Amino acid sequence: MAPPLREGLRPAVLAQLDAHIRAELPHVRSLLIARHDRLVFERYYADAFADGLHNIQPMTKSLSSALVGLALRKGLVASLADRALDYLPAYREVAADPGMREITVRHFLTMASGIDEMPLSFDQGRVFGDN
Repeated sequence: MAPPLREGLRPAVLAQLDAHIRAELPHVRSLLIARHDRLVFERYYADAFADGLHNIQPMTKSLSSALVGLALRKGLVASLADRALDYLPAYREVAADPGMREITVRHFLTMASGIDEMPLSFDQGRVFGDN
């Protein structure tokens, strides 16, 4: 980790931010700040720790929405009304339920796909096609 001052950040301001999070923001679990490609601040709060698993579903939804917006702008996704499986060919074979084949990009972005919560899986090979 790089010293904040060397990267142009004031340690006193970071200390104030840390104190504010501890006192006023009980929902924050971690804060990492990078500057010039170097980590300069790393703190964990409440029950969180660096090597622990964290539920990041709300952040994932926000990031996914932003990325779909960029894909729409660039023409990589034609419409939110497109079927999601058209963009996820590796999952077409596992979508045995005909209703799943009709789920649109908009359904996923609005969390209205109708799919019940699924158990978490960390099989990255399935997601990234490494199998």
